[in-house]
Amino acid sequence: MPPGPAVRALPQVPAGFGSVAPCATEVVHNLPGTSRTRPSVRTDAVQRAPEAGLPVLLVEVDRCTEADDVLAGKFARYREFFRVQVKDHSIAVTHGGQGVPLWQTHYPPTDRDGYPPILVVFDPGTRLGEQALKNRMNRVLDLTREHWTGTYKGFGAQAAAADR
Repeated sequence: MPPGPAVRALPQVPAGFGSVAPCATEVVHNLPGTSRTRPSVRTDAVQRAPEAGLPVLLVEVDRCTEADDVLAGKFARYREFFRVQVKDHSIAVTHGGQGVPLWQTHYPPTDRDGYPPILVVFDPGTRLGEQALKNRMNRVLDLTREHWTGTYKGFGAQAAAADR
C-alpha cells in the first residue's frame, strides 16, 4: 500500500491569539420552558480561547435584515438565560452547595463580574449606507441600554441608609 499524503503540522498560534478550533456557530441556549411562545437564544458564534485570555465570547452578527427591536430583543433573552440557576443537587454540590447560573455549567468562569461578553458585529452589506448604519447602531444601543448599564448606588451615610 503506498504511503498516504504527508500530514502537515499546523503553524503555531502567535502569543495573544486564540485558536479557531474552539469556535462554534448557531449555538442554541435553551431557556426553561422553551416553546414556540418562549424562544431560546440562538447565538451566531461562540468563541473560546482561554489560552489568549478569552474564556468565552458570544457573537451576534447583524446583517441588517431584521428590525432593530428584534435584534435588541435578543438581549432580554440572553439576560434571562444568564439568570437561570441550576437546581440539580449534583451540580450545586460541586459549587459549594449553592445554586449556580446555568451558563457557568456550559462555559468556564470569565474571571470578571457579570455575564459573558456579547459582541455585536454589524454587517450592512449593500443594504445600508454609512449614516443609516450609524442610525441603526444607535437605535439598537438605545433599545438595549437597560441590559448593559449599571445603576448608581451612591456613597456615604445616605447610601448606607438607603440600602437598609
